Amino acid sequence: KTKLTLFFLTSFFTKKFTSILMGQEESSPCLPLETTHLSLARLKLTRIPFFIPKEHPLTSIDAPHNALKMFPLQLDNIETLDVSDN
Repeated sequence: KTKLTLFFLTSFFTKKFTSILMGQEESSPCLPLETTHLSLARLKLTRIPFFIPKEHPLTSIDAPHNALKMFPLQLDNIETLDVSDN
């Protein structure tokens, strides 16, 4: 299984997502399959603006300094994830 590098994700999930661990909205536009790195830093987002299927080839999400309240729960290929300061 892919090694997952997380930057303080445990406290992020327990503080921010305790009542809303529900994944993502499938009505959002699908992230293009050629996207392997998603950079969303400092955009004041409350959710990832794309639907990301769990088998998507995305390997890295950089989304620090937002206000994320929803996050995809199953992403098979993620290797690095930064959601610090949300």
